[in-house]
Amino acid sequence: MGMSISKDTQELIVSALLKNSYLYNTSKSEMTDGYFSDPACKVIYKALTVYYGKYNTTPSLNEILITIEDCYLPMVGLSLEEVKTTCQKLYGYEEQSENFIKDKITDFIRKVKSSSVLSNFLTQIRDNPNLSLESDSVVAQLSKALEVQLNNTEIFDMTDMAQVKKARVSAVGSEDNSTIVKSIFNGLNNNLMFGGFQPSTVNMVVSPPGCFTGDTVINTDKGYFTLEDLYNTNKNIIENLKIYGCYNSCILEGGFSEVYLSDYVDELIEIKIRDHAKTIKCTIDHPFLVEGDHYVRADQVTLDTSLRGSISLNHKEKYSKTFEVESIKRIYLKEKVPVYGLVDAKPFNNFEIALDDMEGLFVGNTGKTMYLINEGVNAAKQGFDVLHVFIGDMKEYDGFIRYLSCASGYNQNTLVLMNDEKQAEVVNFVNQQYDNVLTRIKMLVYPSLSLSVEQLMEDIVRFEKQLKKDFGLIIIDYPDNLIQDGKSLYEDGGTLYSSLEKLSRMTQSVLLVASQPKQFFWGQEIIPLEGAAESSKKQMVIDIMINMNASWRGANFGSILLAKCRKGEVGKILRFKSDFAKCKIEEVDENTYNLLKASSTPPVNPNSKK
Repeated sequence: MGMSISKDTQELIVSALLKNSYLYNTSKSEMTDGYFSDPACKVIYKALTVYYGKYNTTPSLNEILITIEDCYLPMVGLSLEEVKTTCQKLYGYEEQSENFIKDKITDFIRKVKSSSVLSNFLTQIRDNPNLSLESDSVVAQLSKALEVQLNNTEIFDMTDMAQVKKARVSAVGSEDNSTIVKSIFNGLNNNLMFGGFQPSTVNMVVSPPGCFTGDTVINTDKGYFTLEDLYNTNKNIIENLKIYGCYNSCILEGGFSEVYLSDYVDELIEIKIRDHAKTIKCTIDHPFLVEGDHYVRADQVTLDTSLRGSISLNHKEKYSKTFEVESIKRIYLKEKVPVYGLVDAKPFNNFEIALDDMEGLFVGNTGKTMYLINEGVNAAKQGFDVLHVFIGDMKEYDGFIRYLSCASGYNQNTLVLMNDEKQAEVVNFVNQQYDNVLTRIKMLVYPSLSLSVEQLMEDIVRFEKQLKKDFGLIIIDYPDNLIQDGKSLYEDGGTLYSSLEKLSRMTQSVLLVASQPKQFFWGQEIIPLEGAAESSKKQMVIDIMINMNASWRGANFGSILLAKCRKGEVGKILRFKSDFAKCKIEEVDENTYNLLKASSTPPVNPNSKK
């Protein structure tokens, strides 16, 4: 480069481009890495170009450092570590006003282009002194070099079909290579503008959890407390408690946020454990951890079910134990009673309810995993690579059993009781039937509060590179268990989901996440938009919000409201039925739904008042 531009100026510009996608996109057509004379800036800008070419979004520091490693070539007097050190320094620069930086970039480009024009002119004169160069030509070139417009938008001509075709491919892919992921619900697909989930969108499924009666005792590091007592206790005391949870067959201590009053019910399941006087009363849909490390709803616990729990020796060390069920019955109450649960059973998404002062059972927070797994299997059948990220109580084997059950039609318990060879036969059968569908499904499993959304994004990018795959569908189950800056998902939900929006753009994937509605709406079959969008920023980020709930507690059928839809008709109501044993959920028409309601009315409480 003929003209020397200070290293400080180059570093200032690269620093701004690293953290501002708008500035990068508005200037990328005007310059290349060759514009930078400083070796470190040259390599960093080249890495930035490579990164944007794949993800079209602002990289995190770790993401750009990884990209630098991929595109670095040895240079005299400049090592890879020196480039990375400079990049870290530039990433920490104080941000300047956008107008100031735009002026700096514009001036930088003008100087580089003008210098190039003059350098070429002088070279031609030097090589051929007799060459006649019209001064007007040089002036014209210099004038053009000074015409720098940092503009990221081009006029769109709707009659230019080549331009239209390019826009179409960018949005939905080609006819031979569609990027649209079809939902398991045809009614949902028919309602969406492009007939399915579009890449780079964040889509949420919302559903409420199940709960226990207020006299249920949970075990903490500070003793035993009933859920009702904790609900009525000063929250500062509650926040200092730690509960016991189970992860990877280990019993560990963790924290929890708060107890909530979830509903008033007059129908419960009562489970009595052999050799224990105390009974457990809960809503019929609450999950229990069973042998084999998966969960079973309370109304599907049988006398043959082995429940996971723990035994404490001298109130110090705790060891894993299984318990036999002595009796199960539905009970009906004269009056509705409150039921309680934990907002977030951190960090394992399960917690221990006490049977006595030595032993207890582990129970989980109900989730939306069945729906998410069905969407994952369906996307894989369409040929998309799927990544399911479990954050909480689920483990790799849980995910394996549920996915295999959903894809094969075998009951989960049947698969759990199979030996390795039999399970392998089922895997091979499913892959033969559906064109290697299970090979397209990958899992990542993390405990709750073990990583931030930024760290998750880095892991996903790294695994895409490692597997040489671009995931068409990424399922995050459940993002509110990621580390957040705020004290609760209600305070920090907007920031969290904005980061998830960045992840969807970065990977060009359909992002499917789960959440739960506000407590006020848990008893309603049709949960409205305001039931799930507790953060206005979160509501802005979500592209599609699918709110689902059973017709009543324990019903295996219910309704889905398309509560928000940026690209389609909002307010559409769909009907579904589910089969927990096979991890299946499917759409039913209105007639079938009405027949299910008519033939499966809620059990009549003989004590209820008319």
